[in-house]
Amino acid sequence: MPTATRSHTPRLTLLSLFAAVLALTMGSTSAALASGDAAPAVPMRGINVYLTGYDATRNDQIEGLLDTLAQMHVNTIVLNVPIYIDSVTGSRIEAVPDGSDQHVHGDTPTPAELQAAIRPAVARGSTVWVRPLLDEAPLIAEGAWRGELQPTDPAAFFAAYTRTLLGILAGSSGASWFVIGTEFNSLQQDTYAGDWEPLIDTVRASAAGQSMKLLYALNWDTGGYPQFPSWMDALDGIAVDAYYPLDGLGNDASSAEVATAWQSWTSALQAFRDHFPGKPFFVSEAGIASQQRDPSAYAAPASWPGDGQPADPGLQRTYIEGTCAYLRNAAASDGSRMASGVAWWMTSVNPVEHPEQDTTFAIVGKPAQDAVADCFAAWTA
Repeated sequence: MPTATRSHTPRLTLLSLFAAVLALTMGSTSAALASGDAAPAVPMRGINVYLTGYDATRNDQIEGLLDTLAQMHVNTIVLNVPIYIDSVTGSRIEAVPDGSDQHVHGDTPTPAELQAAIRPAVARGSTVWVRPLLDEAPLIAEGAWRGELQPTDPAAFFAAYTRTLLGILAGSSGASWFVIGTEFNSLQQDTYAGDWEPLIDTVRASAAGQSMKLLYALNWDTGGYPQFPSWMDALDGIAVDAYYPLDGLGNDASSAEVATAWQSWTSALQAFRDHFPGKPFFVSEAGIASQQRDPSAYAAPASWPGDGQPADPGLQRTYIEGTCAYLRNAAASDGSRMASGVAWWMTSVNPVEHPEQDTTFAIVGKPAQDAVADCFAAWTA
């Protein structure tokens, strides 16, 4: 989904976040979540964290966040690390070095910086994902987002992208999952299978010897393909950033009404299970900003509200409560749980100073924090 509507700013210190996550899980959790079973014995109870190189230096902020995440029953940290492209038609996608005039939302962590975040999390028993995420600031200026990339030289784009992934992979030892792509709607069709297949082979070969699995995160609006791209069959799992519109709800909807509204998307989620039998299916993002919209925030949960709309931390909590109730209980056609877990979008190492006034997607320090804690306390199997 477009970052124009969901900000990926570095208000979240990924390092601290993922470290916290590990505090609440046991070592066996990592093995269960990395398994190839369609429904891991221990569901993913995750939080997305945006990790920049600068974040990796803030060790003094980590302990408090770890304590908070432990109280929230988080067992998985999805480390979103920024990468960059200069235009929607650009062919050079790359890591952002520290001090570069390119970085808008932070520099890409070096391998050493990434390891500084992964090691403490894994040591505490947490499962870690590494997810390179394209910084959309240059694209937003063009009225576009990462799902609309049209590189003038696709071969050069995929060659540069492969190099960038390998650079990040070099610092990903200890992670259980590596996400090879996120929300590249315009580039994920089978037209580009000849580019994705060697990319997957190269990344997998580079990760040889590590118990790391590969997956791709689709945007919610691409789940309606007559069939999924064939190259995705080579992956170990699949995920969706699940910002499905929940129509017919007002800003004052109850959590029960939110859960009911989710039922209209059961067939879309089932499509993932049908096409990838025997593989884990995750909800890699779900969340909403703590702000009302006209006529309803629930109709476009990915949207970043504009100025003038009232803050509503209770709305964010209600969305998480209702979404969790649906995902925790939704059954696939074979009777198993529909999804292998969820990673909420998102949190920061520092709680917001005035949570009652905050209108972002940030979770920690707001009523949504308790909603996530209650969700994960009840989602044990």
